[in-house]
Amino acid sequence: MNNLIGILGGMGPGATVDAMQKLINNTPANKDQDHIPTISVSIPDIPDRTQCILNHGASPLDKMVQYMKILENAGAECIIPCNTAHFWFDELKKRTHVEMISIIDTTCQLIKKQHLHAVGLLATTATCKAKIYQDNP
Repeated sequence: MNNLIGILGGMGPGATVDAMQKLINNTPANKDQDHIPTISVSIPDIPDRTQCILNHGASPLDKMVQYMKILENAGAECIIPCNTAHFWFDELKKRTHVEMISIIDTTCQLIKKQHLHAVGLLATTATCKAKIYQDNP
């Protein structure tokens, strides 16, 4: 299967489904076969990212790496982690042999390209407080 995209989600299953639906809605497809091949993991037993970031709770990193390996073994050619998982993006990237796509970088590049000065951010409290988007160069 060519160009299989892996989505490291499931930490908030609703957000994973929403992301998949947006991908489908924004793909110019005339038939099912025109859609982008994707696979996602939706295993919500990962320790709470917000508790880890804000209150030094249990780290979700080992579980995220474990589930990222499922995507790799399934043939994903690139992996997109969920929003809050970007807090560990560099560490995740070190532990995979496939390309990692940063939705943070991609979003910030688009904001700069379109010369936007005010944007809304729908994200977890941890994503906002950790300034994952705001500190993007």
